[in-house]
Amino acid sequence: MRIFDSELRVPKYVQLKLSIKQSIEEGKLKPHARLMSRPEMAEAYNVSHITVTKALDELESEGYLYRLHGKGTYVAERKPALKTLSVIMPQLTHPDNSEANRGPALDVMLTLLHYIEDEVYSRGWSLMLYIHRYDPDRERENLHDALERKTDAVIIFYSNEPKNNECIEELQDAGIPVVMTDLYTESFDVDYVSTDNYYGAYEATRKLIEMGFKTVHYLTGHLESVPLAKRCAGYEAAMKDCGKAPDVQFVESIGPDAKAWEESSRRVSNEVLKSGEPGAFLAAFPSLLNGIWAAIKEMHLENGSVGLGCFDEPEIEPQANVRLIKIVQPLERMARESVKAVTEHDGSHTEKLRILLKPDIEVVNVDEKDK
Repeated sequence: MRIFDSELRVPKYVQLKLSIKQSIEEGKLKPHARLMSRPEMAEAYNVSHITVTKALDELESEGYLYRLHGKGTYVAERKPALKTLSVIMPQLTHPDNSEANRGPALDVMLTLLHYIEDEVYSRGWSLMLYIHRYDPDRERENLHDALERKTDAVIIFYSNEPKNNECIEELQDAGIPVVMTDLYTESFDVDYVSTDNYYGAYEATRKLIEMGFKTVHYLTGHLESVPLAKRCAGYEAAMKDCGKAPDVQFVESIGPDAKAWEESSRRVSNEVLKSGEPGAFLAAFPSLLNGIWAAIKEMHLENGSVGLGCFDEPEIEPQANVRLIKIVQPLERMARESVKAVTEHDGSHTEKLRILLKPDIEVVNVDEKDK
């Protein structure tokens, strides 16, 4: 019996290994079937004992075979290969690992990743994680690597880098399901699962006006991010519907970390407080609220005359007389819906998935009539 091609520059043990492996994968060799002994195999294939041993040892290490001492070598019962979901995200930690320097979106990303991981493993899939640290070139490499590895599905925390959109489209063209979670774009057709940020900002603003505050100042970062743009639009719509003039204050961060956002927010808030009617403040993310609260304390206005609102969990602990509204994103549901979208994708649905989940509006330190 000969299975070797002498013209191939491939070692004989590799050719023997591939032949046995193919017979197993095609079902010609059934699970727990006993192979011929090593001397018998060497004679049958006209190869050395070393060639046979090397081929069988590698197949055993790869899980295709197992040995029983004194009895022989058998075909292993192989489990189906796990499908892999790749998650591409900006960061897991700040470079200096300081709690004080956690970026404004880091806690959200970590919470989402926790539930993504839980949902992935509950579905019997494996997880591959890519981190690009907001480097567009590294993100591009991540996307290309996921494509080359033929990953089964991809979840992306969108970095808002347009030049990498074509890489995402390449994944889609290859039949790989892609969904953006939390951060997303509307610039091309791609599935996304996120918070209804417009609704959250609208309802929080309206609630602050109903509490009796004559105005609501809105602090935000740049609006290139779709979620931030939606939050700003929701705030402006609520102010107009309540007959109030919107006051959007754009905060320019002096650095990428939370402390930099906080300091920039403090300076902007100080100017607003000095200009007239304090009213209430709504922050697009917690770092900005930290700065607002610092400015309020500097102006000695922590007596309840200023209201506060914020997306996600605030990092401040105001006194009991300070009215506070929290816009709590449904992060667990967002994560699980994202995994469901890509793992249950069968290619039969041509319509793109657009899921916007309503956040909870929680009121803190308010009278019953304000709830």
